[in-house]
Amino acid sequence: MKSADKRLWAQGVLAELRKHCDFDADNFVHRENLVPHLKRYEMPMEGLAFGKQLQWLEVNCNDC
Repeated sequence: MKSADKRLWAQGVLAELRKHCDFDADNFVHRENLVPHLKRYEMPMEGLAFGKQLQWLEVNCNDC
């Protein structure tokens, strides 16, 4: 995705998250372009290739 497309994607995701999440209290797993809008987040997959990120999520986020 181009940078502008990623920002548009992030805006849509943020709009949906606001319907279901508390941005002041909930903790999020890092995704580029969302972090500037989140107060609490983790970056456990930082530096991993996309396929490795998917593997990490499968192992670590059964309820995600």
